[in-house]
This record gives sequence, C-alpha cells and structure tokens, in this order.
Amino acid sequence: MEKAPSIIGLGYVIYGILVIVFIAVRLVTGLHLVAENAELNSIAFSDYIPLIFLGIIMVVSVFLIFLLSFFLFKRIKRIICLILSAFFLIGFPLGTILGIASFFVLTKPEVKEQFSS
Repeated sequence: MEKAPSIIGLGYVIYGILVIVFIAVRLVTGLHLVAENAELNSIAFSDYIPLIFLGIIMVVSVFLIFLLSFFLFKRIKRIICLILSAFFLIGFPLGTILGIASFFVLTKPEVKEQFSS
C-alpha cells in the first residue's frame, strides 16, 4: 500500500495526456469546420466561442489533473486529493476508475499516515 498513491498518480498523468490528445483533436476538427464554413460566408467571432470554451476547459482540466498527480507523488494535501478525485469521477471510464481507486487508497489508515508525515 506504500506505492499505491504513486501508481494512482501515474494513472492520472496518463489520464491527463489522453485528455490533452482528445481535446486537441476536437479543437483541430472544430477549427477545420469553422475554416470550411468561412469559404461559404464571413466568419463571426461567435463561431469561435465553442472552441474557446473547449480550450479553457482543457487547460483547467489538465492543470487540475497534473496538480492531483503531483500531490499524490509528493504525498501532500490528502483532502484536496480526495476533492479532486471526486471531481474526476465524471470522466467516464478512466476518470471514474481512477477516482474510485483514489478514494479506496486515500482512505486507508496507512496512507493517511504517509500524507501526515
């Protein structure tokens, strides 16, 4: 159980990389559709709003994922790790698996001792 937080932290790093790839593909596809639509008529700023929103979501999500993995590797801020794990439960299927595993590991008494020392 000593290495469990590090293993889950590694899982969150992989999850963060997958989120980057997924959202980057969505952004490129969206930009392509906006550019293709631009040939037919003029581009308005409102055409870019969903892409800007998606980019903001990506930056915030990836920051929180890597922050959580950093806390797990360093074994600091256990309560924040639990809160962020609950937040990532909505990321089905990988986020759900990691969130449940995080709750399971972070509530063990021996892991609590690792975070307090």
